[in-house]
Amino acid sequence: MIAFVLFWAQFLVVGNLLIMPVLLLGVRDGLSLDAGSMGLLLAAFPSMALIGNLFVGRFIDKVGRPLSLQLGLCMSAACFLLMSFAENGSVAIVARGLTGLCMPLIGASLYAVIADVYAEQARRRVTALVSTGASLAGLVILPLGIGFSTAARWHYVFLAFALASLGLGVLSYFSYYRRHAPRRAQAAGARLGAARLYREDGVLRSYALLYWLQGFAYFALISWMPSYFQRLLDDGQSSVALFFGGAGAVLGAWCLPALAGRRAPTFYLVLGVNAIAILGLAAPVPGLWAACAWFVYNACRQLLSAHILAGSNAHCANADRGTLNATLNVGYQAVGAVAAFVVAQLPFVAGSLSIICLMATLMLLPGFYFYKRLGRSHAL
Repeated sequence: MIAFVLFWAQFLVVGNLLIMPVLLLGVRDGLSLDAGSMGLLLAAFPSMALIGNLFVGRFIDKVGRPLSLQLGLCMSAACFLLMSFAENGSVAIVARGLTGLCMPLIGASLYAVIADVYAEQARRRVTALVSTGASLAGLVILPLGIGFSTAARWHYVFLAFALASLGLGVLSYFSYYRRHAPRRAQAAGARLGAARLYREDGVLRSYALLYWLQGFAYFALISWMPSYFQRLLDDGQSSVALFFGGAGAVLGAWCLPALAGRRAPTFYLVLGVNAIAILGLAAPVPGLWAACAWFVYNACRQLLSAHILAGSNAHCANADRGTLNATLNVGYQAVGAVAAFVVAQLPFVAGSLSIICLMATLMLLPGFYFYKRLGRSHAL
């Protein structure tokens, strides 16, 4: 039951992240927003989520994951309800900002909960399941959101999110909180804090740098590829290519248990295939080839990302897992913003894609060194 809660909580976290741009036109028409209000509405959640992640790690480690997950789900349900019943732009912006403060309590707890609750043999399977929830959200939320992006329907999405969050909160209370709340984190003196955590532990430092470098590559590509597919391919081919990417991410997450006990050369292989797939996106042969390259890239990316989250949480001490996941999220958001900004400076011409693919590939190359270090530390 705990795995069920974590799966759908991850689905909710990613779904909330993706849904606002899709519903924006419907919200604009329903609330009569001007261009400035639309910008604030889009920026409210990510900006407040970044601030929340900066501070939520120590809080999670102090109060324990059972309470932080419970609080995150219940408070997010209230924020979704506020958004659903918003009657003007100001209320909507406040609701999205508050959601950004509450969601990190969920996102930074999920993989820490897996490491807390499950033994090593089951941990990879549950991590694969939870990572699949994130990938599945990308497949489901976007087409679903398009259907509800009208002035009369958009609020139903947030109402559904509120009911789902509240339901998960109830399930979490009975399946996780009541059983595991007594197992509080270690004493405050045992918590290292983010700076010491990464300074004193080379394994966690390697995992974090891997995660952030792969995040830069992903955001550089995802900021460009959907528009590239839509403009250079016909509607049918564009939809197939984007669907292939989501399906590849689901497959990659589900294959995580296959990496159990593998040595560094296996990760070199996955990383190499990932780099080749990125370079393949720049090949002057669109259509099916681009869709296949996008599928392979997303499968490898999600497989490596899931392994990083599983491995880092397994290695980290119980008292610091909240801090670990919060800082991983902060770094991921920061490099994503930088990557999106860099890509936005490029003109929309075919040659720019080659630059982006080369840049993303270069971000992956240090991964061979970090996987070598992790292999030598027996931390893979």
